[in-house]
Amino acid sequence: MSLSRERFKAASFKSTDDGLSWQPFSAGLSGLGAMDISNLVARRDSLIAETLGEGEFATASDFSHPWASWGDSLANYQGDNVFKMLTVGNTVLAGAGANGYMFRYTDAQPCWNPIPINTPRLVGQSVSGMASGATAVVAGTNAGISRSTDEGLSWERTSASIPPLTFAILLVYHESTLFALMPTPSSSSLLISSDEGQTWESLGMFPMPNVFDIAIVGETFYLGRVGGLWRAPLSGLLTTVGEITTTPPAFRLQQNYPNPFNPVTTVKYQLPAAGDVTLVVYDLLGREVAVLVKERKTAGSYQATFNAAGLASGMYIYRLTAETLIQTRKMIRVR
Repeated sequence: MSLSRERFKAASFKSTDDGLSWQPFSAGLSGLGAMDISNLVARRDSLIAETLGEGEFATASDFSHPWASWGDSLANYQGDNVFKMLTVGNTVLAGAGANGYMFRYTDAQPCWNPIPINTPRLVGQSVSGMASGATAVVAGTNAGISRSTDEGLSWERTSASIPPLTFAILLVYHESTLFALMPTPSSSSLLISSDEGQTWESLGMFPMPNVFDIAIVGETFYLGRVGGLWRAPLSGLLTTVGEITTTPPAFRLQQNYPNPFNPVTTVKYQLPAAGDVTLVVYDLLGREVAVLVKERKTAGSYQATFNAAGLASGMYIYRLTAETLIQTRKMIRVR
């Protein structure tokens, strides 16, 4: 069981009567940030707390002894800020610090072992969400979605595209379906996967920024965000996917060609209906570098040319918007 992204400031509390009453329980939580608890997980007869500043602490599930540091220090990896933790069997995975690592703790190696999420490791990459399916663990980061089929020993990047300025990827399972919410400063993108994160479909963009957690209870999808709790029927979201993917011609943004390119490339796209269309290129900081299309178009297939002369080498993001439909891809400029 995981209680994700709840934040208890200045103290922790315990209940021994299923939440009917609560008492302060902070003994042993020492150090700067030790009482900023970002995540709680249960492992065997222990309760483990991750903190925003002092790593992990543990206590007995019956609160019979004070909190004590759990595992070795993550300070050598700038990992004392722990954002997300998950148990997979008796293995514990922790995303800590913006260092490109997933930390792994097992009975065979009872210490935190840093595993790069990408090869080469991406400094600045942090873990914002994790979910465990039947055969894979899926991690959402600020650099995309990765998955592991060996309890975190190795990781592979999935094909999911993320919108510019995505600051977190939140994950939740419902039966055998995995949902990923990607909040940006102005909206949120919702994706769905039926193969444990290998491939993804877009459910569209929603005007819901500042989302901190998601959950599915019964057939209702919940968003916890600034301003309160929001909900939507799960059946309505899934119907949206069906409408997007079965309307001919499908709304589709293709990979640019050539890619990598120097300095000119072509972007092709399809529109299922008439509407106002924009096709914009951004750098990795979310700054607009080119507007390729901004006009009303009828349904059909189109292409646009992007000339990156004068732009630095590196990765760029291009986004197609047509009414309520949005798709995003990446391109690489080389010299």
